[in-house]
Amino acid sequence: MQKYIILCFINFYSVLINLRPKFYTMIIFLKSKITVFLTCLLTLASGFVHADAITSCDRSAALLADPQRKSEPVPFEKIDATTVIHECTEAIKMDPDNSGRFFLQRARGHLRMGNIERSLSDLNLSIEQNYPAAFFGLGVAFLLGDVVEADYEEASLLLLTAYDKGVFWAANALAHLYGDENSVYYDLEKSEVWAQKFILEKGVASQK
Repeated sequence: MQKYIILCFINFYSVLINLRPKFYTMIIFLKSKITVFLTCLLTLASGFVHADAITSCDRSAALLADPQRKSEPVPFEKIDATTVIHECTEAIKMDPDNSGRFFLQRARGHLRMGNIERSLSDLNLSIEQNYPAAFFGLGVAFLLGDVVEADYEEASLLLLTAYDKGVFWAANALAHLYGDENSVYYDLEKSEVWAQKFILEKGVASQK
């Protein structure tokens, strides 16, 4: 990113140095290079805005458990699937290699619409971009066994990863995993430990 800015400056000033003394020619070249330079900066700025700004995708599908969400969370039952899928797809088009949050939120739209395959695909795309809350989302899916076959081992790995990446809601899911008598991980002491971690970290987060 810094190299791109430096190249813009070098391009701008190198032309100024080599301009002919004719005033009219100088004005034409100067106007042209200023336009190029401003285009460089605007291109960079659009990338920063995309990464940090609150989008319609965020407003329509932000996940409560996502510590990196940009807007108020939207309960699953209040999701307008058509709107979410459209808005998040548009956001992804802006920067597909830096859209972990948007893939996660679009996954919620697909799930609300009942398209499980596309929802799981988006969760995996979000995980590929190392987005913390996506590990949580897929972990919960394997824990509950509603949209995929229950797999406590996979759920445990994903939820532990999510927790290590700062998703404290994963502690709540892990408390349920260890508290489930049908789970091979059944351990009431561990369940209580994770439940206390969740209560503590949720309290801290609420004070921020």
